[in-house]
Amino acid sequence: MAEVGQIKIAKLIGKRLQANREKQGYNLAILASKLKMSVVQIVAIEDGNIFSFNKSIDQFSESAQTY
Repeated sequence: MAEVGQIKIAKLIGKRLQANREKQGYNLAILASKLKMSVVQIVAIEDGNIFSFNKSIDQFSESAQTY
């Protein structure tokens, strides 16, 4: 189970990634296509939703690094 601190960190990372994506002018569909990920996965990462990754901070981190 994810700890509160891990959830907060995931949300912070997600918001930073979203801001960076927007700064570069990418929409969700373009970024998903470039990364070979689904839009749902990108949204989950940007929302810091580690529960979309089987409650594993490691799985979230791997996906965020791919991002």
